[in-house]
Amino acid sequence: MKHGKYHSEREKNPYFPFTDRDEWELGKFLYAHLTQMQINDFLKLHWTSLRSVGELLLFLDTIPKGPTWYCMKFETSG
Repeated sequence: MKHGKYHSEREKNPYFPFTDRDEWELGKFLYAHLTQMQINDFLKLHWTSLRSVGELLLFLDTIPKGPTWYCMKFETSG
């Protein structure tokens, strides 16, 4: 299996590109429950390390995808 572009960073930090688990959980929550406008408003707070919804989406796009699933239809008798 290929390790991917950011394998060495993920060996040091499994939540890369997020700084840690807390930042990952915050990003996951924001993405799942708020609109892009609401996320941008929230990220204007000075204590957040993410600066915009665009940055959050870029971070999410770098997370490795799971294995590709394939299916096929077949018929059996009996």
